[in-house]
Formats: sequence, C-alpha cells, structure tokens
Amino acid sequence: MIIDRQSLKDSRGWIILSLLTLLICSVAYFIYAARATNGPSGGSWPGLTFGGIGTAIILFAWALTVRKWRRSARWGKTYSWLQGHVYLSIVSYPVILYHAGFHWGGPLTRVLMWAFTICYFSGLLVLLVQQIVPRLLLSDVPLETIYEQIDHVSRKNLAAADELIEVNAAVAVAVPDLGEDEFQTTVPQRAGPTRQGPSDLKTFYDGRVRPFLAQGLGPVGQSKRAAVVATWMATARQAIFPNAVPAPTAQEFADLRRQMTDTLWPVLDALEGYTEERRQFTTQKRLQHLLHGWLLIHVPASWVMIVLLPLHAIMAVRYL
Repeated sequence: MIIDRQSLKDSRGWIILSLLTLLICSVAYFIYAARATNGPSGGSWPGLTFGGIGTAIILFAWALTVRKWRRSARWGKTYSWLQGHVYLSIVSYPVILYHAGFHWGGPLTRVLMWAFTICYFSGLLVLLVQQIVPRLLLSDVPLETIYEQIDHVSRKNLAAADELIEVNAAVAVAVPDLGEDEFQTTVPQRAGPTRQGPSDLKTFYDGRVRPFLAQGLGPVGQSKRAAVVATWMATARQAIFPNAVPAPTAQEFADLRRQMTDTLWPVLDALEGYTEERRQFTTQKRLQHLLHGWLLIHVPASWVMIVLLPLHAIMAVRYL
C-alpha cells in the first residue's frame, strides 16, 4: 500500500482508531505496572485484557487473507481492509508486549513471540519497500510491461535477434568474393582500417549479446511464486558463485558500430534495443520480486501465529 496524502485521507478512521487504541492501552499499562506489587503479568486481568485486544487485532489482520479469497463477497472493500490491516497491525506489537509485561515467558510463548516478531517487522519492512519500489519502476524501467509477459516478450526478442543475425549471415555467404582485379583497372587505394562485416557481428552476438538475452528465462508457464523462489535462489547462488552474464555496454556497441560497415548499423541498433529492453525487464523482475518476496517470510510466520494462538490461550487459562 502506497502511503500518500490521498491514502492518509482515506485512512483517517483507521488511523484515529489505531492511535486511540495505542494511547488508551499505554496509559492503562503504565498505571497497572506502577500499582502491580509483583510486576505486570500476562495472567492478570489487565494482562489478559491487553492480550484479548492484541489477539483481536491479529485475527483481524489475518482475516485480510480470507477477504482476498472471497473477493466477490460483500464484506467491504478489500482496500479498506488493507488500510485497517496496516494501521491496526502497527499498534499490535506494543499491545502484545503490554500483555506479556515485556517478558517472553516459556518455550511456547517464545516461539509465538518470535513468529509474531518476524511477521510484524517483515510487514513494516515491506511497507517501507512499497513506498520506494513503484517509484524506482517509473524512473528506471520506462519499458515496463505486465509481469507475466516478461519472459514471453523476452523469448520473442531473442527469436527476432537470432533471425536477424541468421539473415545477415546468409546474405554475407551469398555475396561472392570477387578477389583481386586481375587487370588492376582501378587505382590502388591507401590501406585503411578494415571494416568488420556480418561474421564479426555474429561473433559479437554469440559471445556477448545472446547469452545475456537468454539469461534467466524461466520455464514456460512458471507461476509468479515459483519465479520469486527461483530468483531468490539464483541471487543466493550468484552471491556465492558469481557467474552472471553482464549486459553488453553502450560503449561496446559504439565501438563495434565505428568498425562496422554502415549497412549493418540498423542490425546493431536493433540488437542494442533488445539488450536494453532485456536489461530493464531484469530490473523490473528484481524489483517485483523484492516487492512480493517478503510473503515467503511474512505468510508462514502468520500461519505459525494462528496455529499457536489457541494453544497459548488454552495454556494461559489453565494457569489462571
């Protein structure tokens, strides 16, 4: 969710409710902690009240998942649920700490608190990322396309580049080499720099351009979640064993263009265009996976919380 003036205006109700909840719970906790003879405890009635409020917020935040499953249901707008999810979740961590008296308790409570901590701070992190990544996409990826179409368009560009090189190589083979004029009917010209032809272009294409255009293309029909996992795994491998093919630079294309016959410049321009588009698509994928990859951490942690919350409540009631 991008937070801007309009978003803040639309979320005023949720923001006021969240701030009031935090303010009332904070005042009540410090009064209770000051009066508690043996210190604050999660098993006391004030502690249980804080726990009930915090649990209610957690369950409401988790209910956003159910709301997304039932998009056609008339349960209010999904965006409004998202606003409540964000702002109420922000105050949930302090409320739960008030419930626990800032202690993490036994093994079950520790596991629950670790899951809650991971879920909470991964959510805050992605909220920050969501304020940055869309702006980066606008500025750094002007050729941005629909995410699901990235690999499809990249494969089409790769096929077009292959065909372009094959056609020009075939033309070069079809033109016969006339050799040296036997009768020397022309005036010898002073030797100058040799102009490169289609064979040199093909060498550059096979060695520098094509490996980059083909790099990272996932299997046909790969889901977005599988692509996120694959990208994270590839990033980890790349950090340990650097082997990525760097994109051909603009300087390389410029140097080759100066050495080429001008009839091949349109071909080189097309290859440079495919390379730039592929570079931007790679950046778009990386940013999109950064934007959505947090779910691989946030969602499992939230499910651990939902499973352990009833057990925690049962254990708390048993020791009242």
